Amino acid sequence: MGWAGRNLTRDQRDAIARKLFTVTEEEDKWLNGLCPLHDDQNQSFSYNVDEDVFHCFRQCVEDGDLVDLYCHVRGLPLRSGEGFKAFRREFAADAGVGQPARRTPGEARKREVASEKSEAKREPRQNLEIPEAVYEAMTPVTPDWASRLLHLRGWSRETIDGYGVRLLSHFRRKSDLYSVFPLKSIERVVIPVRDAQGVLRNLRCYHALGKPQGDQPKIFSWGRGHGASMLFPPASMLRQGSVLLCEGEGDCLCALSRGLNAITQTGKPNEWPEDHANALAGRKVTIAYDADQAGQKYALAAAKNLARKGCAVTIIKWPAFMGLRDDGTWPEDHGQDLTDYFVKHGKDVAAFLTLIDNAEPYAAASPPPPK
Repeated sequence: MGWAGRNLTRDQRDAIARKLFTVTEEEDKWLNGLCPLHDDQNQSFSYNVDEDVFHCFRQCVEDGDLVDLYCHVRGLPLRSGEGFKAFRREFAADAGVGQPARRTPGEARKREVASEKSEAKREPRQNLEIPEAVYEAMTPVTPDWASRLLHLRGWSRETIDGYGVRLLSHFRRKSDLYSVFPLKSIERVVIPVRDAQGVLRNLRCYHALGKPQGDQPKIFSWGRGHGASMLFPPASMLRQGSVLLCEGEGDCLCALSRGLNAITQTGKPNEWPEDHANALAGRKVTIAYDADQAGQKYALAAAKNLARKGCAVTIIKWPAFMGLRDDGTWPEDHGQDLTDYFVKHGKDVAAFLTLIDNAEPYAAASPPPPK
C-alpha cells in the first residue's frame, strides 16, 4: 500500500483512479478497465481501491500504487519527489491535501527553470534488451502468410522483410522471459521494435489476420519490462520531409508498404516521452489516427505534444464512408482506420495524399490572460 492508501480515503482513491484510466466495470474492491499504458482493447487493467495497487494483466509494467500509476500516465520519473509533488498538485481537490501555496512571479520562474533542468536530465523509461536469439528463433514469413497479410492488412513483401516482421512460432516460458519453446500452431506475427542504436527492446505479438479468440488482445508486448512506449520504426529510419503519424504498428506497416514516410508509437501516452517528441521536433507531421472518438482524442493529445516541439501538425479528416454516423459523430471506439481506407475501400496513395493536403491544421489553445 502506497502513500495514497495510507493518507487518502477510499472514495478519494476511487475518484483519482477514474481520472487516470477508463473504468468499464466495478467488482467489489476492484475497478476494471482499459490499461492507459498500452494500446488496450480488452479490459486488461485493474486497480484495487482498498489495497491501493494496480495490475496490468498483459504485464506492460510492474504492479504499483496510485502514485506510481500517475507517474506512468504523466510520463514522470517513478518514485520521485517530482512525481509525488505533481500528483498532490493535480489532485489537491480530490485528495483534500490543499492547494499549493501561491508564488510570486520570481519564485514561479525559479521553479520553472529548475523543472526544465530536471526535465533535461530525466532519462526516458527504456525497455530491457531482448537477446537476438529470441528473435532469430521466430520463423520468417512464409509465402502463404505473406499473401494473406497483403490481402488483409495491405503489407507488401518488401515491407515485411525490410522491417523484420516474422511469425510468432515460439513463445516465452513462464520461468524465463528469454527462453522460448515452439508453438503447435501459428496465429500471430512478431514485429521487432528497436531503439535508435538497433538494440532489440520489444517484440510486438500481433494477431494480424482477423479478430483473436476470446478476450485475447489483438497486440501485446513480449513481457514484463518491455511495455514502455517506443517509436516504430526508429526515427532514424525516417526520410527527410513531412511525416505521417499512424495509430499502431499495423497501420504503420500498411502506410510504409505504400511508400509513405510513416511512424507510430507502440502505445498512446497522453504525455509523450521527451525522446519521442524530440525525434520529430520541427517537422511537419500529419496524424492519421482511427476514425472514432477515441482515435480523435488521442490525435489531439499527440498534436499537443508535437506542437510544443515546433512541429507543424495537421490531423486527417476522414471521409464519411469511413463510418461517420447519421448524427455527424464517429463511433466511440473500434472505428475504421488507415488500413480500412486502403484495403477495405480500395483507395490509392493519390487519394490519401489529397487527404493529407486537406488535413486540418492543429492550433494549440491560447493560454488564459493573466489576472
